[in-house]
Amino acid sequence: METILSNELYQKTFKNFENFNNESGIRRGHPILYFGDLKNYLKQEFKVITVGVNPSSKEFDKERFPKYRKSPYSLEYAQNEYFTLNPYSWFSNYEKLLNHLGYSYGGRINKDNKRYKKAIHTDYITPLTTEEQWSSFSKQNIDLAEKIKQEGFEIWKDLINELKPDLIIYATNIKKDLKSEMIKKLKYMKVRELVSINKNERGEPRKGPFTFCYGNIEIHKIKYDILFGGGLGTQWPVPVPQLELDKSKLREVMSSFNYI
Repeated sequence: METILSNELYQKTFKNFENFNNESGIRRGHPILYFGDLKNYLKQEFKVITVGVNPSSKEFDKERFPKYRKSPYSLEYAQNEYFTLNPYSWFSNYEKLLNHLGYSYGGRINKDNKRYKKAIHTDYITPLTTEEQWSSFSKQNIDLAEKIKQEGFEIWKDLINELKPDLIIYATNIKKDLKSEMIKKLKYMKVRELVSINKNERGEPRKGPFTFCYGNIEIHKIKYDILFGGGLGTQWPVPVPQLELDKSKLREVMSSFNYI
């Protein structure tokens, strides 16, 4: 059976899994290229994806990919139905921001059951799952982590060029952003601040501003728009209460992408 994404990309992904699956600290299971309804995502005129680091080890604590049968087609099928079954609660944080933009991962993560356009999630460092969070794993396995990143990041770039998103949403601490793995590896064409939020949902001053920035990145000589945001001491992704209260700021954000 044919897959929506290229067979070449899946073969590259499975080879990557074979290369590192027996290494200490790598969670047994299978690679995960993306999460979400790829078919409906690709039908949309304006496509949105979110980005993380790598799949959580909790993805294999419960049966979240029951249709996977060690083949490209079954992996794609399992990834497509992910949010309709038993999605990991972590995605609910990104979901709140996506809903503000008129998008959703869909399925059981869409708690209000409204009709949204479909977004999908990707991980830019590696499609492999580590036993510990990537930050801990990479510190304890420096050489191995570097090899995994080199292969994984190339897979992600190939994935992006097949997904062709109009907007990439990347959760990051702005204070550390220029030192992050993605920023080091991708060419930023321009970056500017869009919205800075200084109060929490209770109207109290934040320890540091939560800032949304806009930029362009270049992958395989193609430019993509990216919205990235975070704040000092902030665990991202988080809902953005001020955007919920101030629709004009939300419109300001989206008008930057010629979305409205």
